[in-house]
Amino acid sequence: MPETESIRGDDGAFKSTGLRRTKRVGPRGRNKPRVFLVGDDEVTLVGLGCVCDAVGISKKAFRGYEEVGAVPINRVIDEKGRRWYHPKFVEFLVPLLEGQSERRDPLWKLKARVEQAWAVALEAGNVPLLTTEQESL
Repeated sequence: MPETESIRGDDGAFKSTGLRRTKRVGPRGRNKPRVFLVGDDEVTLVGLGCVCDAVGISKKAFRGYEEVGAVPINRVIDEKGRRWYHPKFVEFLVPLLEGQSERRDPLWKLKARVEQAWAVALEAGNVPLLTTEQESL
C-alpha cells in the first residue's frame, strides 16, 4: 500500500500546501442601487438581481425574455457588463411577469400582453427610456 503524506506536521499543525484557502465572510449580496448619468440627468438604477427578485423569475429566464423580445430592452449596461434598470420599469414589469414561473404562459401570449402594456406605458410617459437600443415590440 502506498504511503500517503499527512497535511499535518509533527506538532499537529497544518502544513502549508502552497494553496491558499479563501474564506467567504458572508453570503454574496446583490448589487446596490447606483446613480448613473443618463442624458443630462442623474438616475438611480437597480441591478438585474433586484429586478428578478421583484418579479419572481430567475435571471436566466429574464435574460431569455429580453433576447426573444418578450420584455422590452430598457436598460443601461456598465463597463463590467452588468445590466441596470429604472425602478419605474421594474414597477411596470411586476404585474406583467409576476407568477410567470408558475403560470408558464406560452411565450407568444406573454409577449402580446407585455407589448400591449408597453405601448400604453410609452404613450402615457409612465416609463422612462434609458437606452437607444430600444426594440420595437
